[in-house]
Amino acid sequence: MKELKRPKLNFLTQELHDKLHKDIIEFRTVMLLPVGDESTLLEKDDNLHTSLIVEELMELADAKSPIEQFDALLDAVYVLMGRVAQLGYSIPEIDYLVDLILTICDKKGFDFVAGWNIVHASNISKVAENESVFEETKQFYAAKGVSVIGETLADGRIVVKAEKDTTYMDNGEEKFIRANKVLKSVKYTPADLSALV
Repeated sequence: MKELKRPKLNFLTQELHDKLHKDIIEFRTVMLLPVGDESTLLEKDDNLHTSLIVEELMELADAKSPIEQFDALLDAVYVLMGRVAQLGYSIPEIDYLVDLILTICDKKGFDFVAGWNIVHASNISKVAENESVFEETKQFYAAKGVSVIGETLADGRIVVKAEKDTTYMDNGEEKFIRANKVLKSVKYTPADLSALV
């Protein structure tokens, strides 16, 4: 069988790839998620990565405004780069998908890097600052029927994760969370992309 030639990347430069990778490594390190170890990508993690990208693409398909479109595109890249960071090596197919998303952002007039920086800061804010915020977050999710676990960082902040696969109702919509997905603390700061769109 003839080997396929790697597709040309138009927007994903090495410099941008390195920035995205560095930010994702920071996120995964803070969230106590595996980094750079292919052996950690077990079936449950593979399923989680897949469910996260499907979730982001569904959000893109359902987006009702340019801000929602931009947010879904940024989150899709975040998820795709998360798989790369966990494995510890670049995947040409993922680079190609990221480049396609960057192309869409360019065609829509979205400033990808500025948006990325906002989303990254927002994602880092998912961590509960202390035990009190963790308990408040735990109660918030318990009211939805979602059990959570907390993993304490060296600085006392607590990473909130789904304890098990769970289906729950959120504003009348059925949602599914995979075990070990990092969840937002009640003090989470949503990404505000309105100034960029």
